[in-house]
Amino acid sequence: MSLRRAGLLVFPLTALTVSACVANGALGICLFPSSAAGQLVYLDFADGTQGITHGDDDDATRNVSRLCGVSSFTRWEAASECGERDQCREEVLRLVREYFEPYRVRFTLWRPSPPEIFTTIVIAPPLAECTFGGRGIAFADCGNANPTSMGFVFDCHGDAASCAVLVAHEAAHTFGLVHSLDPADIMTSAPEDPALRFRADPSQTTKNECGVLRQSSHEALLAVLGPRKDGHHSRL
Repeated sequence: MSLRRAGLLVFPLTALTVSACVANGALGICLFPSSAAGQLVYLDFADGTQGITHGDDDDATRNVSRLCGVSSFTRWEAASECGERDQCREEVLRLVREYFEPYRVRFTLWRPSPPEIFTTIVIAPPLAECTFGGRGIAFADCGNANPTSMGFVFDCHGDAASCAVLVAHEAAHTFGLVHSLDPADIMTSAPEDPALRFRADPSQTTKNECGVLRQSSHEALLAVLGPRKDGHHSRL
């Protein structure tokens, strides 16, 4: 299923592009500087009070999304197999951090305060205005040019591991990664298996506007985020 919005094709759980860069055809890497402290990502589990504004480009610091606008998202609730709400959120956070262990990036459950710059992944029940029939959706920010990108995950109603793999997939789109044709890569177009990881071996990609023909998900993340140097996650 797809639909066209603002001249772009929108696909369920897909990579949508907002800018272009010159990519390395072998690895799918676009080199942009990352902050010394590491990029910050806010996992926003909807509480039923917040919404987003539709704008020309993503700006997570102002709750602006290029994808859609809604007055409020329905409150996200944990499934019984995931435990109570706060416990499940913490477990999803832990698992997402594990996916990104090798890279210089920070994840938090608390909305950062100015002057922090951050990306947001909204986790919420499906909503017609934003879901477009998909389990999750994000623009692929080619080369990680916009550190205030936004992504969405709408299929986090089961266990924490099934939620975390989708969150990691959409977060990677906001760093510029596109879909891989390698079914063992977390950037496969419909990730379900929590055992998937960011693969070092380059693979062919699906058609994308970032100009990436082959992508090593692992090397691409190292290029845009940098390697983690201390071996520990920042606990915000």
